[in-house]
Parts: sequence; structure tokens; C-alpha cells
Amino acid sequence: MQSEITTAIIAAVVGAVSGGIVNFILELYKNKRNDKKETQNKKEEIHKTRPELDIIDFEDHIYSENISQIPTCDIEVFVAMAEYLKRGKDACAVYNQEDLARDNWHVFTYKFKNMGGTDINSINLIMSNKNKACLFEPKSLDYMVKEGVINYSVCYDKKIRVGETVSLKLIYNGKRIPISPLSATMVLVLHDDNGRLWEQPFFAPDEKVYESYSILYKDFRSMIEVDDVYDKLENKRY
Repeated sequence: MQSEITTAIIAAVVGAVSGGIVNFILELYKNKRNDKKETQNKKEEIHKTRPELDIIDFEDHIYSENISQIPTCDIEVFVAMAEYLKRGKDACAVYNQEDLARDNWHVFTYKFKNMGGTDINSINLIMSNKNKACLFEPKSLDYMVKEGVINYSVCYDKKIRVGETVSLKLIYNGKRIPISPLSATMVLVLHDDNGRLWEQPFFAPDEKVYESYSILYKDFRSMIEVDDVYDKLENKRY
């Protein structure tokens, strides 16, 4: 009789413990599923309210026009075709001096509007293909070309609120315009009001830009760094 009671007690305890474990596992799974759903909902909400630039105006100014008559823009960038050489343990870019001749310049102007749901704190215009060209502000062009500076990004460090516009002027040598038929030649990286980064492929010099999507800071750093160019160079010296 005593053994039967003991067995019943043990069975009850085991059943209670087993049931508790099962309930614990089920509750843990439920909470994990709810957390995953909440995270997904949060990501979707952030995506819906992301910043995004749309092209609302575009002009192609052929290089034979008077450059001085083209209005100034918020962002002005010269796209310089480059070849890269090693110089000791470092590298430098070699530019064609003919690219600096203003008579050969071909200008494209854009007006972008922030059509998203979040203010933009700053914009980086970045060259996608590091093997082709570098970007400079025109005011520093002569010095940068002379010194062989390698640079892939120009930053516009001013807020663009939702609904506001920003203008861009891209300057090329008319005979040396880098074109990539299958991918974007540049990207726009938007730094939003919440500290997040968003990338938009930009098919310059065409009137085409894709929608924005979220990227990590390490991705942004990889786009603008020049160190990786050194490893790709042949062992050439002056």
C-alpha cells in the first residue's frame, strides 16, 4: 500500500514537472514568435517612413554651352576619370589634364525632392566603380588633380526636410563620361534624422534613381575608403 502511494506521488510530481516544462517551452516559443513579429513590424514601419530622393527636374547641358550661364547648385561635383599607380607604399591617381579644360565640360543638373517620411541630415554622393573615376568639388579640382588625390565621395552636410529639394550639378569631360549599362555608376547615401543610413543607386548621368533601402555603417565606410584600391594595383613606380 505504501509503495502504491509513493508511486502515485512520484507520478504526480513527474507529471507536474513535465507539464511545467512543456508549458515553459510553449511560452518561450510564443514570446520568441511575438518578439520576432514585433521586430518585423518595427522594420516595416521604419521602411515606410524612410527618406527617399526623387528626381523632379533634370537638364542636360551640352559642353558647347557657356558653363558660366548654368545656375549654381547646392551640390557641385566634377567626375574625373583616373588611372591608379603605386608610389612607394602608397598609391596615387593620375588624371588627364585635358579634363580640366572648361571648353570640353559637359554638365548635367538635377533637382531632387525628399519624398520620404523622414528628414535627411546629410547626403553622400559616392562613385560606385572605384576602377573608373573619382569625385571632387570644382573649387578644389586643380589641387586634387595636381596632387593625385584619390577620393570617391562628396558630402552635402545640410538638412533636407520632408518635402524640401536639393540641387545637384555633375560636371564631366564631354569625351570621357563613365557609363555602366548594367549597374548604377553612383550611389546616394542618405543619413536620416534617426541616425540610420539609406542607399539609393543613382544611374548618372541619366535621369534615373532607384528607391532607398537600409544599409549598415560598415557598408558606407567600405564605399568611401581608398585603402582597398592599393591592393589591386600592379607594382608600378614613377
